[in-house]
Amino acid sequence: YTRHPNGTWTPDLERAQELIDASDTAGTEVTVWASEDANAVSVPIGKYFKDLLEQLGYRAKLRLVSKPEWASALFGRPREAQITFASWTSDYPTASGFINPLFVCDAPYNDTGFCDPAIARRISEATGLRLTDPAGAADLWASIDHDLVDQAPWVPLGTRDWVNLVSERIGNYQSGPMAGPLIDQ
Repeated sequence: YTRHPNGTWTPDLERAQELIDASDTAGTEVTVWASEDANAVSVPIGKYFKDLLEQLGYRAKLRLVSKPEWASALFGRPREAQITFASWTSDYPTASGFINPLFVCDAPYNDTGFCDPAIARRISEATGLRLTDPAGAADLWASIDHDLVDQAPWVPLGTRDWVNLVSERIGNYQSGPMAGPLIDQ
């Protein structure tokens, strides 16, 4: 969690240490998986989290593996990876486009193995409400999102930003976070 929820993210290491102390998990061995082949930031992020976990009292190690081994540890059954880093892009920017494929029990992209039957029922309810009660569905999706943040089966670390270099000859140039460049001419 951050010390400044409505501003710049700043880690609250004091609160993290309190939670770890209360969980009685300090000293547990944790393996952070990373692969140079998987994506460009996997190894630096992996090193950061290994160091952070050590700072918080865990016995952390970084396991650098090939992309196939990393994918097997993340997507295989049973999952081997305790902590690793992957990316997700929804086909369209809606709550259901992110939550359904990632957090419904046994969903194809539910790489965490997260399964909370109560949340799954609420996801099904929100999906059903989208046509008959869009405002009610939006409220329910927001509530589900808050519960997922509290349980933290999957923690977003960043949002990709696009940079497009264009000529003045391109007319009506627009770019969106999901679609990328939209070019009229």
